Amino acid sequence: MSGKHTIVAVDVGNSAAKIAIGQEPPKPEVDDITAFSGGPGQRLRTISLDQSDWTTGVCRWVRQHVAGDDITWWVSTVNRAASQPLQRCVAEQFASFQWHAIDHRAIPMEIEVDFPDRVGIDRLIGAYAASLRFPRPLVIVDAGSAVTIDWVSGGPSDASTFHGGAILPGIRLQLAALANGTEGIEPTFGSSFGSSIEGGSHVAADRQPNIDVQPNIDVLGPGKNTQQAIRRGVMAGICGGIERLAVDYARTSVKTDASGRVPQIVLTGGDAAAISGFLRVEHVLLPGLVCRGLFDLAWRKCQTGCGGLE
Repeated sequence: MSGKHTIVAVDVGNSAAKIAIGQEPPKPEVDDITAFSGGPGQRLRTISLDQSDWTTGVCRWVRQHVAGDDITWWVSTVNRAASQPLQRCVAEQFASFQWHAIDHRAIPMEIEVDFPDRVGIDRLIGAYAASLRFPRPLVIVDAGSAVTIDWVSGGPSDASTFHGGAILPGIRLQLAALANGTEGIEPTFGSSFGSSIEGGSHVAADRQPNIDVQPNIDVLGPGKNTQQAIRRGVMAGICGGIERLAVDYARTSVKTDASGRVPQIVLTGGDAAAISGFLRVEHVLLPGLVCRGLFDLAWRKCQTGCGGLE
């Protein structure tokens, strides 16, 4: 991998794919989290898997920003039914490329769960990326189709340890469940849910800022109609789960982390901006965390010998 070699990081989820383009992946720094908010040489885009030609859209977008075919694709996928067509599309449109589908063995962390190979790879990569940028212990929240709330520990000189966490239904899954299982409730909120909640906001993933967010002291009053009631119920359940689990995870820190630090909450994912507006605990809003982690892995591989994963 030369200094001009292009890396495309792809995070394929259940409902969308995030794609980032970069050259010379930078060494990750705890205080440098601006790579995807206007940093030189890197771009981030989110494409819905609902689009019939989304794989072509990915390749077309990469073509617009990359001259030549010498590209290494670093891929995180929890949806092989989607990532396999993407790989075929890349093979058809790029004459020379390398494709690295990451699994748990590539993550330089301790993974203390019952079945490491069954953990969503996006959770592990996100945990790794966050552990390079923030002091541990950490609570990493990835808000997509599902909301994962994970715990990472480790002292200043120790390797980070991923301890697992919790999985909640995401905003749209909860809305769909209410619409499908309850008479009189229509699934009318769709993708506008984040932007239509009072007090919340939805920002496109490629324009989200990296910001430290102070606790929200606003009170969610009772909803005055069905839509308001559903919005408040869904958001209160998700935010309450995050806040409760962060406290409970911290209580385990005596056993899993000797630093004594208050855990940092890192919030990412497609619905992160909407959820952020309702959290009452301090947190960092950091878009594209999995793509950042893929760049981190690429940088690490280049340091130990360029040429790709075995």
